Amino acid sequence: MSGRPSKTGLMDSWLTQQVTLIGMPMQNWMVVTLALILVATLINVVERR
Repeated sequence: MSGRPSKTGLMDSWLTQQVTLIGMPMQNWMVVTLALILVATLINVVERR
């Protein structure tokens, strides 16, 4: 592999790592919470404009 790794490639490997670490469905709420926080932050940024 030549050149710097693509950002999507890094994200994919990171996501795979997180999924492997989380593994158990019991901790899926953490992912949902993080996603909700991300969405809320995005909405706040858009509203401020």
